Amino acid sequence: MLPPIYIITDNVTDPLTFESNIDACLGHSSAFIQIRLKSLSVKDYSCYLSSACQLAGPNAHRLLLNTGAFACLADALSTCLDSSAGGVHLVSKDLMSSDTKEVLNQFKQQWTKPYPPIIAASCHSKEQLKRAQLLDLNFVVVSPVLPSITCPSDNYLGWDGFHDIITEADNLPVYALGGLDGSHLATSRKYGAQGIAAINAFWNKHNFITQ
Repeated sequence: MLPPIYIITDNVTDPLTFESNIDACLGHSSAFIQIRLKSLSVKDYSCYLSSACQLAGPNAHRLLLNTGAFACLADALSTCLDSSAGGVHLVSKDLMSSDTKEVLNQFKQQWTKPYPPIIAASCHSKEQLKRAQLLDLNFVVVSPVLPSITCPSDNYLGWDGFHDIITEADNLPVYALGGLDGSHLATSRKYGAQGIAAINAFWNKHNFITQ
């Protein structure tokens, strides 16, 4: 069963802060952690990923690479295969690409780690959610639910809009993202979510309280 929260890293400030936050997130939750860091070069991203995997040790399977940090999906998948990370989080562009299914199938065939790969994605519409279902992903994140400090937007969904998008999610678990923290868990589940995804509340503030 998936955890009630999904942690997403903020932009990097410095290596020590990154390592401290990784350590806190690994030690105080059982959540998957998306290594976002899209502002970094691929070389720097790979260095931070390596550091996170080393700190995580046997829990490295909880680390997911954000594919938006790479020039193409194949590069992200190759980097994941070469690390001890547990899988990838597809940005919307990669989710909707016509060749994603074939590339992901090759990725799964090349997977040799002792745990199955986790493949998640970001969705902002019913069309994207249906695409995630066709690709048989493990879970998705739907956003933005509410206005957010880290990802500001005037076009947020609200809870009714969130529920409208996920009404046809069937058995695909959906995390709600955008202006949320652990105190929103009960509300998110009322509207059909698996739980809450967050950057500021979980990564920056370490507010892992979910009840």
